[in-house]
Amino acid sequence: VGAASAQLMDEVVGDVGFAAAKHFMDGSDRYLVAAGYWDGLSHDVDSLLLSVSSAGAGVQLETRQRIRTSAAVDWEVCDVPSLYSNDRVFVAGNFIGPSKTYTWNTMTQQLEEFSTLPTVGVSSLRCFHINGTLYLAA
Repeated sequence: VGAASAQLMDEVVGDVGFAAAKHFMDGSDRYLVAAGYWDGLSHDVDSLLLSVSSAGAGVQLETRQRIRTSAAVDWEVCDVPSLYSNDRVFVAGNFIGPSKTYTWNTMTQQLEEFSTLPTVGVSSLRCFHINGTLYLAA
């Protein structure tokens, strides 16, 4: 998905600059969340949730959801098996303004905002577990 998705991003989103993207799966369905950073005029650009499918010998990306972000630099997908029966939390790391967490709705196949994290100047995100507790480094 990596090299093919980078080539196809221009066709899907035009002039928006993306800082990072993360791949995840829901069953056999493949998705990509892309951190929208800059469009040449503003940092207030949407990040995208894209579905990834095979198209002949290539890959097809389809926009499933636009997520309001402010200079998003990273997305992190954190496994959390006990959170309201969801199995992961998504974190959008915004360089300008607070970062936000989202849960995955398996019925709508979209992200739903869950909480706000008081961060400024995030350059990357990482989730990790220690003794069964989830931590997020920003």
